[in-house]
Amino acid sequence: MTFLNAAVHTLRKAKRPLTLNEIVEACERLKLIPTTGKTPMNTMSAVLYRQDRLLGGVIKRVPADPKSRNSAAGFVRWTIR
Repeated sequence: MTFLNAAVHTLRKAKRPLTLNEIVEACERLKLIPTTGKTPMNTMSAVLYRQDRLLGGVIKRVPADPKSRNSAAGFVRWTIR
């Protein structure tokens, strides 16, 4: 399963916005992503931010401060569009 598919599966199952850490932990717990790499958190982060920037992306970012597009790490939540 790709990181994108794993994130979508996890977010649909959660039915609420999740942080990057919550998504990766759930994916690893459910064995949805291979954990052979050293930085699955960085890989997932790149996938999520890429989807957020795509016009037809399936995942979007929910910043902690709705007035700002920039949020501190750990405060950004992700959800399905």
